[in-house]
This record gives sequence, C-alpha cells and structure tokens, in this order.
Amino acid sequence: MTMRAQTNIQIAVNWPLREELTSLILGQSLAAEIRGGHCSSSRALPPATIFIPRPATSRRRCCAVFPKPKRRALTEFVVWGSGTPRREFLYVDDLADAGLHFLRHYSGDSHINIGAGYDLTIAEFAEHIKRCVGFERRVVYDRSRPDGTPGKLLDSSRIQALGWSATTALEEGLRLYYAWFLSNPGSASVVTTSQPIVLDKTRVYVIGDIHGRSDLLDRMVGHISRDLDANPINDCVTVTLGDYMDRGPDSRGVLDRLVRNPFPMDFVALKGNHEALFEMFLADPTVAEHWRRLGGLETLHSYGVPVSNLMMGANYEQAARALEAAVPDEHFKFLVSLKTSIITGKYFLCHAGVRPGVPLERQSVEDLLWIRDEFLQSTADFGRIVVHGHTPSEQPELLPNRINIDTGAFATGRLTCLVLESAEPRFLTTT
Repeated sequence: MTMRAQTNIQIAVNWPLREELTSLILGQSLAAEIRGGHCSSSRALPPATIFIPRPATSRRRCCAVFPKPKRRALTEFVVWGSGTPRREFLYVDDLADAGLHFLRHYSGDSHINIGAGYDLTIAEFAEHIKRCVGFERRVVYDRSRPDGTPGKLLDSSRIQALGWSATTALEEGLRLYYAWFLSNPGSASVVTTSQPIVLDKTRVYVIGDIHGRSDLLDRMVGHISRDLDANPINDCVTVTLGDYMDRGPDSRGVLDRLVRNPFPMDFVALKGNHEALFEMFLADPTVAEHWRRLGGLETLHSYGVPVSNLMMGANYEQAARALEAAVPDEHFKFLVSLKTSIITGKYFLCHAGVRPGVPLERQSVEDLLWIRDEFLQSTADFGRIVVHGHTPSEQPELLPNRINIDTGAFATGRLTCLVLESAEPRFLTTT
C-alpha cells in the first residue's frame, strides 16, 4: 500500500485485508522456495504502509484524495469511513535502509516485520496531510463507506533488536513527499483510469450535452415524464452525459435543476470536458485564455461575474476568485460527484468516447472526457455500443459501434434523449 501522487495527493490506507494477506503469504512462500533452492539468504520482510514519491497508475484502492492548495473550489474533502482505524506508516527510504540492515545483520529463517513502531488514526493522518499541503477546508468522514481493519501495527521488535529503527518522522516524510510532488509537474500527466459503474435497469433515459440551456432541460424533463406515463415502468433511470455548462446562457440554472434531480426517477450525472475546464479555471485562472473561447464567458455571466475584462484577456485571477465566491456549495458538491462512465446492458455510456484497442474498464479519464477523431473514425467493435456526446451532429448518429446524441442544443435548440430498453433504441427531442 502506498501514498501516491497524481494531479492531487492520494493515500491508499484501506487495501482489502485478503489481498494484503495473500501478498504476504506469497512473498513468504517465494522466499522459502528461493532459500531452499538457490539462495540461502532469501527472507520475507513484511513492511508497514509505505508512502513513496512516485506517480500513481491506479486510483482504484485510494480512499482519500487531498487536493493541491491552489484548488480552492473544494469546500470539503471526503474520506471513507469514520477516521478511527489506526495505521502505521513508513517512509520508503527507511524501508530501503531496513532492507540493507537486514541483509547485513540477519541470517535466520523467520520473517521480520519492518515498521515505524507507532500508529495513528486515519483522522490524525488526514490532519498531518492538511498541514503539509495547506488544505484549509473541512474534512468530512463518509461513514457509509467501509473502515477496513480497525488497526494495523506491526511488531517490529525483532529488527529493532538488530539495531535498526526508522529515522524519518511522519511530518518530515510527508514534507519530502510533497516537495517531490510539487517539483515534478510531469507526475500530473500520468494516465488516470476510471472504473465504470454498472446500472442494471430495464429502461435508461440518456440525455446529451445541455450546455447552459436550462429551458431545453425543462422541456426534456417534461418529455421524459410524458413518455413514462405512456409507457409505465418502475425500473428506470436517467443519465446525463456531461457538458452542463458553457456556450448557452444559463449554466447556473442548469446546475440549479440538476442538483435537485428534476426527473421522475433516479438520476446519474456523468462528467464532461467543460466541467473539467471549469475546475481547471478555478485551480489555474490562466486557463481562461482557452476557456473563454469555448463558452466560459457565458458560464461566468450566468453566475453574475463581470466578463468585460476577460473578453479583452485580462483579470483572470480576479474572475476566478469571483466565480468561486459566486458558485453555491451544492454546485461544487454536484461537480465533485460526477461519474465518468457507465455500463448498462450492451451499452457503455460516457461523455466523449473511448480509445480503440483499450478495454472499456481501462479507459483513461482524459479520453472519456476529450477524445474525438481516433474514436469517431474507428469502425472497431468496442465490446459494447458506446453512447456519447461531445461532438455536435445535426441529428443523432446511430452506428453499429456507437450512438452520438450531442445535437448542438445550445445553438440548434435540439436537445436529444436516447431511450435504451429491450426494444430498439428510440429518441426523444425538444424539437
């Protein structure tokens, strides 16, 4: 288990016990086999939880993510569980030093634990990291999520008896780790994958890019309600494919509606690239140079932020702070909650598309939100029919491997909803 770095800091502290035990047992067995065959000095060294300055390759087991200090848009940060489980942490340099010490001073057959010799609660660990990265907002503990094992503190007395002990204090290790992270901006470019959620519903209403058209969203809610009255079913859900903001006149109004679920059934919202641009602007106001040409000015205006200076390419920082102050907390919470992909039956739902040749469960978040030509030009079988938006088309595109339902609502007045059920797909539209 490692504390990993991406565009934000991730702490893996809740690795399922069965996997940890499996790796420990396999490591001990492998050491025994090597020792019995070719190398008499092979031993197993089970370590405590390690934090290490290295880019992450997966966030599947991450149970806490702390943002960079600049990311002020977050009003709170959610940690899985109650925060009460206790964990022991060890800096990676100490682990390496312990390994060398072990090789020089131990020749027995039993495994030896390597740990710092003390533990702390997840809540205490969170406070350490808050101080380290300058995160000043509140931490919220989601008690609906599992806590994991109540405590993990190794008995390191045997290696301590050999004259070794950890020398890097937790705060110092975190400081070194964070300094590495800040000095390695390339770590932010590591590919981040996202596991799709699975929906097992008889009928799914899928709505394309809304782009600030709250009026069309209202009309589509009416269409869906009437369709449900005419074709009643209990087992259904509405999915929106992202791009709720920019271009159209009322981005705030769209989010005002979506945070309260205007649909007559359950609702799942996916993330689009324009939501990503919104977050990027708040974290780095210079993004406005790009965002203002993609409909960002309309979003700012909808929240009451003056845009005259931005139109001239000035006062980006001031606009970002004004936007942050104007956006309601419930909007930020909605944006943080957005998913990136869904599997339902033979369909795969995402905002932009998928990269050909990559399994659906290994698609990168960047591709799910941004990809265009490589996906659109592909005739490959993706494993499921991909339902997407992102690229406007005059009419819905129904192809063997994909269905495009972005019909340019902000400009055409035509918002499209795809209805997926056991019969052939059908469409609802605002025109």
